[in-house]
Amino acid sequence: MTYSMLTIKQLYGYSSNECAHPECDRTLIKLDVNTGKHVNYSEIAHIHGQKPGAERFLQEVFDDKKKLHGFYNLLLLCGEHHTQIDQEGAGKVYTADVVRKWKHDHMLKYIAETDREWVFGGQTINFWVEDEQVSLSYWITENGELKFHTDEQLLQTAAARDLSLLFGQLGSMLSILDQTTGEPADPSHQTFNDGYIRMLKKYAEEMKSSWLGTAPEGGYESGLHRLYSNLKQCPDITLGELADVGSEKRAMRTTLIIGEATPERIDEALLSAKDDAAKRRGE
Repeated sequence: MTYSMLTIKQLYGYSSNECAHPECDRTLIKLDVNTGKHVNYSEIAHIHGQKPGAERFLQEVFDDKKKLHGFYNLLLLCGEHHTQIDQEGAGKVYTADVVRKWKHDHMLKYIAETDREWVFGGQTINFWVEDEQVSLSYWITENGELKFHTDEQLLQTAAARDLSLLFGQLGSMLSILDQTTGEPADPSHQTFNDGYIRMLKKYAEEMKSSWLGTAPEGGYESGLHRLYSNLKQCPDITLGELADVGSEKRAMRTTLIIGEATPERIDEALLSAKDDAAKRRGE
């Protein structure tokens, strides 16, 4: 494939899923409610032309294929504006500086976005670039728009899920500890108390194997290091959002938006989300 997977992820991640032309707000990949499938309207455009004679051609960029087909020299446009900037003679109006400014300003627009739903996203979309299938992670905004995760966001959401799991396990252990007692006055309660202690040990072993590692050199010290590392990777995620990761509300909301919003699908999604939440609670 001409473009590396990292380059494609960067292009879509910083695109806000919109054409980079300053006067265009076309959605690049969107859901067709009639078919339930996503349709790709995006095209990868070159700032400096990719062959001699192309608009904005620059020999030094052409000679460096990594730069020619890298993030530095690319942007995402809709088909109309890709054709517009690459038609013969268009380079006199749409110079490299002009097109690069489009990209720069468009990325600033992405950075300025304040929608926080990216913390809870995790759906995957597949499409083809040239002869290779690409899988990208996306999220749905408060307004129901599809946006793509950047690699930085994916690192943070993965760390947040790990932290959510750990805090959930710690919460379960503390709940069990709260129900255990010392030596009971009535020996008949000893069996009941022992049951809680066995549950506590079970959770401790699960934490040790899943979080702290089973290797002799692992142990709790490595587990604390992993906890610290994950916290460092989540500078943009609040504690409130961390507590909400994987919640029933988020599961229902994501399921509802992605599917076609018919009454039957909504009822089905609600039931499915409630069933999933009940399974997580062990009901």
